[in-house]
Amino acid sequence: MILLRSELKSIANNFNQSVKKLHTLDEISEIKVWAILNKKSKEMLFKKVGEIREKINQISDKWLQE
Repeated sequence: MILLRSELKSIANNFNQSVKKLHTLDEISEIKVWAILNKKSKEMLFKKVGEIREKINQISDKWLQE
């Protein structure tokens, strides 16, 4: 769980920096390039969120059984 939290924090920080960069772009071509380059970061973020959701469900199920 600690590893997931650390990975999520790192990925989220990178994604936040990327979005801040997006807000500085003026031209459509720059925005298109940004979208292509940051697709992988978004996918990683969503994957980690899914893993955390699964872990929370596992912990919840275990807690409810006790």
